Amino acid sequence: MEGIAKRYLSKASCPRMTDRHSSRADFMMELIKEFNVEGVILQRMKFCAVWWAEIFMLRDRLKEEGIPFLDLEREYVLGGVGQMKTRVQTFMEILETK
Repeated sequence: MEGIAKRYLSKASCPRMTDRHSSRADFMMELIKEFNVEGVILQRMKFCAVWWAEIFMLRDRLKEEGIPFLDLEREYVLGGVGQMKTRVQTFMEILETK
C-alpha cells in the first residue's frame, strides 16, 4: 500500500495528457470488479480544473456501483502529508468494519 501511495503521490499522471476519459473510467471499473476492490482512493491536484473534471466523472461511476471512495485533494508540494495519511488510515478502518 505504501509503495502504491508513494508512486501516485510523487508521479501523478495529469488527465490533460490523455483523452478518452470514459474509456479510462471503464477500464478502472473493470479492474475494480476483477480484483474485488473494496474501496478507491481518488487523488486530485488542488486548483486544477482538469483533475476536478476527471474525479467528478469517476466519483459518479463509483457511486453508481456502490463502491466506497476517498477523495483526496493535494497541492503540488506535499505539505499536508500528515493530514492525508490520517484520512487514508480512517478510510481503511471504515472499509475494515464493513
